[in-house]
Amino acid sequence: MRQGQGTPAGSCFTTLRKLPGFRELEHMNIFAWLGRLILIVMATVVAFSKLAELRARTDRDLVRILNADLERSIALAGVAATRHSVFRAQAENVYVRAKALLPKLSGLTAEELAQLEAKLKELEMALDLVPGTMDLEQHAN
Repeated sequence: MRQGQGTPAGSCFTTLRKLPGFRELEHMNIFAWLGRLILIVMATVVAFSKLAELRARTDRDLVRILNADLERSIALAGVAATRHSVFRAQAENVYVRAKALLPKLSGLTAEELAQLEAKLKELEMALDLVPGTMDLEQHAN
């Protein structure tokens, strides 16, 4: 058996040999190699940190947009004359999108989540109150 095989250190070394660029690193001294490895790890941590920051900013913007869309849709449902109205259709599209997006938002406070859920429920009720075509025909006769 060759030296370093069959031991945890040997399998770790075998795994390291498979890393891209290992051949160049083999000829460096161990301190230079470790320094380079630390730099790679730090760069990865920074990249993940920036990604998390971007995700949080995107979610905050999405909450603001969702709030505005829900408010607008509640108003649209309020002026819809029939269940086949363009206004009702637009409001219903926002309802479906908001209902699908809400569980996917991360980093919301309990207050923000409760506010969005209340607006979603308000929109649902406004959509249910839009008169149907049967109601309009009864009033016309």
